[in-house]
Amino acid sequence: MQSVINFTVLCCLMTVSAVADDRADRFEARTFDQDGLGTIRYRLLSPHSLESGHKYPLVIFLHGAGERGDDNNAQLVHVVKELASDEMMDRSPCF
Repeated sequence: MQSVINFTVLCCLMTVSAVADDRADRFEARTFDQDGLGTIRYRLLSPHSLESGHKYPLVIFLHGAGERGDDNNAQLVHVVKELASDEMMDRSPCF
């Protein structure tokens, strides 16, 4: 019985992970280059559709120490599932 429960939990975790990975693709990898100061890598999530003349808010996510580094992937651990969900993007379009 315990092995069935473990298998079920594993399948659920794999499903959540797969969804998060799919949503991570929505965050476009970008860089900002400043002469003499170096390069800053960041991710940008854009609204599904943009209306001409409409203003959209900018949400800045400041990650914790566990997501530090410059691989530009570790920072996607905590925000992907919430911010990049279809429901959130339709309800509150933002950058």
